[in-house]
Amino acid sequence: QSTWGLLSIVNIMAEKRPASTDGDREKKKRKAMYVASARKEAEKKAGPRKGELETWGYGLTGVLFTCDTKRMGLAVREARSLISDFDEDEREAKDTRGGGAAADGAEGADSGSGGNVDEALDAEISALRQRRGIRFRNLDTGLKGTFFMSTPPDVEPVSFVQRLMEAILASGVSRAPHVHVVVPVMMTCFASPDEITKKLRPLIAEHMPSEIPAPVSYAVVLKRRACSTIERDFVHAVAQLVPQCYTVDLKHPDVVVLVEVITNTACLSVLRDWGRYRAYNIQMIATPPVTADAVAAAPAP
Repeated sequence: QSTWGLLSIVNIMAEKRPASTDGDREKKKRKAMYVASARKEAEKKAGPRKGELETWGYGLTGVLFTCDTKRMGLAVREARSLISDFDEDEREAKDTRGGGAAADGAEGADSGSGGNVDEALDAEISALRQRRGIRFRNLDTGLKGTFFMSTPPDVEPVSFVQRLMEAILASGVSRAPHVHVVVPVMMTCFASPDEITKKLRPLIAEHMPSEIPAPVSYAVVLKRRACSTIERDFVHAVAQLVPQCYTVDLKHPDVVVLVEVITNTACLSVLRDWGRYRAYNIQMIATPPVTADAVAAAPAP
């Protein structure tokens, strides 16, 4: 009797419970989609989690690096140390050049006000904290063997990298043995022919004026990685943007219009000294080329 009583209670509860309708399922589906979208937006605003890399995008300036895919973690650390230390040295040298006038002004202020040491100390601590901050952000390109570091507003990537190249040439040491190429990037954009052409036109107009006192040669260098939207013949479209007073020289150009495409992002630059910096390969410029005189002076085995 107790068993039949329990079964009757279950049947009564089942009759009272309303059946799930298509409308209810649709509401649950929309709610799940809303929650997932809200969570994704919140994670985007919060930024990358600890241990995750922030992805790159469009409209950035910075430096593009290439390295061995099996040593990428080590190469990223070496690259960050390389450019951060070089940036630190340059800013210290700049502060030193302006230190004489600052010291004279500080002595005058001390003699007139009794020497406000606390304010000077606070200013120095603030400057040190700002100096130790991360100025070059490592951004994920989505392709192994490549990574991108954005530059702060006060660092112009082309002149910065060229000064770095000159320092490596002078010392003969790259200080980043697992990094191969260090390319300054003037701008990133979406990797489509129309968008690249649109962004390149003002860059070429600024760095390759139509009136030049002497002949200047150029070359268009197109590099594609994991990209199928840009064809090889796109170099002809880029060449149409260059003024006619420039001549084509693919072996020893004075100016290189660089288009480096990685997946769906294009890195654009107009660079000089392409041959001097061996296509901005720090390992090649750190190792001087072997000349005939060096071979003749080498001891016989």
